[in-house]
Amino acid sequence: MIAGFCVDPFNAFIQGTLHGDMPAGLYKALLFFIWNVVPVVSTSVYLWVRLHGRPDDLLAVRSAWEGIRLVAQPDTTDSDGDPWGSNIDHILFQRDTNRTFTVLTEVEQVPQIAVFTVEDGTIRLDAIHDVTDEQRRAYNDHKTRYQFPWLEPGLDYDSNGHTLLVR
Repeated sequence: MIAGFCVDPFNAFIQGTLHGDMPAGLYKALLFFIWNVVPVVSTSVYLWVRLHGRPDDLLAVRSAWEGIRLVAQPDTTDSDGDPWGSNIDHILFQRDTNRTFTVLTEVEQVPQIAVFTVEDGTIRLDAIHDVTDEQRRAYNDHKTRYQFPWLEPGLDYDSNGHTLLVR
């Protein structure tokens, strides 16, 4: 049915353009191009644009620690009242990055701080601590919680890809 919605107007366009004279095989060649070549090329271009400029030795780790939800900042709502989260699904770092950093986490919806260490191309979760009193006040105050500097310097969050870049 969906193919009919796509093919019928295309067929009418071809028939009208060529005045009913369809060369043998042109219809099949165009359909092959549309259904097979266009998706592959568009996906390749999209990935090239998305990944262009990233270092060759960039490593990515899926943040799938059991029971821990990594967030760049506390959840909020947009102007329409729809929820907007800032989950961290992946952590990116270069192989030669050596540093320790902290990230806001929610363990059973309780704010805590996770301590990570990146060294020699690996990442490990070192500890989970309670948030400080200042952080707890900022987390609980829905008016100012987004002005609080939750991410340390050298950490960048990409909200489109839900990715944390460690520099």
